[in-house]
Amino acid sequence: MPISSITNGLSSATARSRINEAITAVNGLGDAASKNVGTTAGSVAAGDDSRLSDARTPTSHTHDDRYYTESEVNALLTGKADASHSHAAYQITTPRIYHVATNGNDTTGDGSPAKPFATGNAALAAGIAGATGTVGFAISFGAGAFSITFDAANYNGGATPNCGNLRRVVGAGIELTTLDIEADGASVTGEGNTATSGYAIQLEVLDLALNYSSNGGTGGDGANGGHGGSVVLRGSNYHVLSGEAKGRNDGATPGDGGFVSHVGGITDAVDVSSATSNGTIRLYQSDLRNVSLTGTISIEVGGCICASSIPGTDKGGNIIV
Repeated sequence: MPISSITNGLSSATARSRINEAITAVNGLGDAASKNVGTTAGSVAAGDDSRLSDARTPTSHTHDDRYYTESEVNALLTGKADASHSHAAYQITTPRIYHVATNGNDTTGDGSPAKPFATGNAALAAGIAGATGTVGFAISFGAGAFSITFDAANYNGGATPNCGNLRRVVGAGIELTTLDIEADGASVTGEGNTATSGYAIQLEVLDLALNYSSNGGTGGDGANGGHGGSVVLRGSNYHVLSGEAKGRNDGATPGDGGFVSHVGGITDAVDVSSATSNGTIRLYQSDLRNVSLTGTISIEVGGCICASSIPGTDKGGNIIV
């Protein structure tokens, strides 16, 4: 007899309600109500079945962008700035400035004013790594004597940006900071191998004394010597103690002298000589003190000429005062 017939015959409302609840529960179980309890296929699990509490290692899988695990979220957030954060002035200055000081440290320093590097080359490497687009970077030197080196590895070693992105060097004062820049071309060996020209130096220079060289490299047997490089300096309150962009006088044909241009500042000595073809020196709005100039010379002096003599027509010079 159907259960519904039994419920219709019951006069107790409470009894009928309980029977209806049982019917609902049985119908909700589907065919599970007719299966045996067990651990094999076709059986149902009991409440204390160990399989219900056994830890299971999930199989390897990935998520789309709607579902991420905690570790995946953390990996995506690594390196991202907090919503609320600030920057030091040196980090947002255009170009960004890396600081160097005699009490700095190349290992623990980060180029900030509080944690400067100890050497110019460390700042150069950090600037190359951090430069983006055409913004470039600058290096600020404290009081003392420092140096930086341009070479094949950091200048044109296939990486962009390179140290051509160094746009400005700044010192603590013309009497306090001395900087040596070496940008000589790479020398080569082997018959017929031509040397590299001096690497270009194009900088804004402020508040320091400077020595630089951008000479051509030595060529292999029977090959050409390297040409002098191109040096273009501009700025104020800087003093070129000595500058060289000489062609290498060896090989089958010596390299040509380079091109030098100083705008502003003080110039003591520049040499762009070559055994075959001297380079060109152009000085604009510069003070000349005890000057020694070797090469083809074009000078437009806007400041003081404090020299015993300036080479003129014997060097192909052109002096405009």
